[in-house]
Amino acid sequence: MAFKKDQQLIVPLQNQDAGAHFTALKDELTKLPAVRSVTGGSSYPGLANINGMLFYGEGKTVHDVIEISLATPEADFLKTLGLTLLRGREFSRALRPLRLLRRTTDQGDRHP
Repeated sequence: MAFKKDQQLIVPLQNQDAGAHFTALKDELTKLPAVRSVTGGSSYPGLANINGMLFYGEGKTVHDVIEISLATPEADFLKTLGLTLLRGREFSRALRPLRLLRRTTDQGDRHP
């Protein structure tokens, strides 16, 4: 993964009031010469995501679970974080709502 946390600034906006001011914050940060890109999302690499669901196929047990974690990124999320999309298509402002899925298999392997 190309996510370089030493070159990224993560600002958690953890309530509706802070989230309501994100656009103004983004506009101001974008004006800074040292800032290449600013994006937003409900999660980021390395953060435990609470927006997840567990799925079980018919007749399956708890050991056959498929975990799907959801995140809501802006269209430039992957590019800003320096991440490469393995499958699917890039996010687009025309495609709403945007969702980034990461699946964890029963062996614990994670797949975007």
